[in-house]
Amino acid sequence: MSEKGKNEGFIFVLNTWLYGMQKAEVFKTKPLLSRVILRNAQDFFVKMIEKLGIWKFKRGVSPIEAINEHIEVLERLGFASKSKFIIEQPSENNIIVKVIDCPYRIACEEIMKEGHELACPRAVVFGSSVKDFSGRYISYRVDPLRDSEGVKQCIINMNII
Repeated sequence: MSEKGKNEGFIFVLNTWLYGMQKAEVFKTKPLLSRVILRNAQDFFVKMIEKLGIWKFKRGVSPIEAINEHIEVLERLGFASKSKFIIEQPSENNIIVKVIDCPYRIACEEIMKEGHELACPRAVVFGSSVKDFSGRYISYRVDPLRDSEGVKQCIINMNII
């Protein structure tokens, strides 16, 4: 199988998992639970990346450095490209991340079409990275699936608490 075929297969599996998780009956009544599960998945991801010696996450960094480092690890693993993220920091306590052509887009579109609350995996994971590696907390709002000059992007607006 070609690399492109493997990547498309992986994205299909990601979307299937995310759609199933967010569609589950328990998440309709308890949407916070999906965020807890994503947070636990992030904790396991960090633990395994460090245990396998793939990467050693830095602690005590700024929130924006924590987000950049997470993206760098995803790129190293072949799960994402830095070019798909535009990061801005309009003020000391505000970070905006534009995610271009997010691999979770298909599942998110379906969940929103069906009128369900969305727990954005990227926002939850970035929030976990900020907490784990900078010691700060964020609140976030997601403006999903904007079409900007023919490119679909989500805008994650994070306020550092």
